[in-house]
Amino acid sequence: MDKPQSSVKPNLYPTLFVFLIPSVILCVLILLYSNTRVFIYINNQYHSALLDTLMPYITMLGEWFLILPIIVAMAFVDYKRALGTTLAGAFAFIIVQSLKTFAFAEVARPAGIFSNDLSVLHIVENTDLHSMYSFPSGHTAGGFMWCSSVAFFFNKKYISFILLVVACFIGWSRIYLAQHFPSDVAVGAVIGVASSAIIEIWISKTPKFAGGDNFMTLFRKK
Repeated sequence: MDKPQSSVKPNLYPTLFVFLIPSVILCVLILLYSNTRVFIYINNQYHSALLDTLMPYITMLGEWFLILPIIVAMAFVDYKRALGTTLAGAFAFIIVQSLKTFAFAEVARPAGIFSNDLSVLHIVENTDLHSMYSFPSGHTAGGFMWCSSVAFFFNKKYISFILLVVACFIGWSRIYLAQHFPSDVAVGAVIGVASSAIIEIWISKTPKFAGGDNFMTLFRKK
């Protein structure tokens, strides 16, 4: 008997396109107005006491150690997809850290660029500002990675929209907190989404990943 053939989900490419829109918009703005000017505008506009309180927590949604509970939760629905998300996260992490450490180690963050006049920046109280290893944004890569992975997994438009909003807030928080320039966020988002999409395509085209076995099936007797 022939093995069942897997195929790419119909929503994968449209979802991929939608999740790349924020990066495209940022890149267009950067080309039109420059990276620094776009950063200053975003960092200095639309801030409030409420956002100052929320943004440090929102930005944590892109931290790698907080992605683990999401993967564990996915495992109880489909452990094969949870494994895929783990691989996507590892892929994104390696790319981000390689670029930060080797290719762009000397690229300064906003606090490094404006070290002579930090009054230019909107700085949230008790924020630990970093000055180096700016490009690309690891938090943004992590946020867009898990948001797009979950969006691919559920294959629902309204879930994809909610997750896109969450991912955009994570990226916005990096600029709001004066930790990254728009270019860092744009490329971080592309890395996260691309890592997720590559793994999703691989899983979809691999027959042994067919079926939605969940974590609990590992403990059931045959």
